Amino acid sequence: MNVDSIGPMNNPMARPDFYRPPSGATEVFPKNFLSPVEPAKSAKPSIFADVLDKVISSEAGAQKAVDNYQTGASQNLHETMLALGKADVTFSLMMSVRNKLLQAYQEVMRMS
Repeated sequence: MNVDSIGPMNNPMARPDFYRPPSGATEVFPKNFLSPVEPAKSAKPSIFADVLDKVISSEAGAQKAVDNYQTGASQNLHETMLALGKADVTFSLMMSVRNKLLQAYQEVMRMS
């Protein structure tokens, strides 16, 4: 096997047209797919608002990494996948904590 024939243009993932949106779509992810929502302002800071802000910023960072990779501004797929994984883990952790809090609330309501 000739190693010289294995180059970036023979790799379909290295071609710029590999990540094209489906036909009829203008982009793979709409620009508002992970748009941050302005949290409600309260008189005192809440730990839940801080956690939600971190989750939203993690998802926004992942979307930016995907956009940069799709436009060719970044050729590093590894960092893009790490950003997506971080956003996924962050969101999953937030949902787990939410579910535990909801279970605790329901248990307290059953006791009374």
